Amino acid sequence: MNRDKIAQMAAVTEAVYMNEFQKVQAILSREASLRSSLAQLRDQRHAAGSRQMQAIGADLAWQTWRDRSVQQLNLELARVMARKLESLDRVRAAFGRREAVRQLAQKSAEQKKRHRSGNGN
Repeated sequence: MNRDKIAQMAAVTEAVYMNEFQKVQAILSREASLRSSLAQLRDQRHAAGSRQMQAIGADLAWQTWRDRSVQQLNLELARVMARKLESLDRVRAAFGRREAVRQLAQKSAEQKKRHRSGNGN
């Protein structure tokens, strides 16, 4: 395989890897956002128990809303986690292809260097 083809393969595999890596970064960002929202709702649990909220019955309404929100966030988090696993598999595969082409390019450069030095092995 000539050097130009290897260079083209390296450029393509690098682009594919970076594309898949960026996709997983977006998924990781969404996961962090969901986890943060869930943590905030859990931390606000105590606010609903105030006497004023209990007196007007708002604590029950808020608790219902909070529970529904937590459930929806957990469902979305489960979907994001599934997408993350799929995306990580694609990143691993792209990384493997990129590394294989990098090693091929390195061997090709070493062979060319040996050939130029007259060793030819």
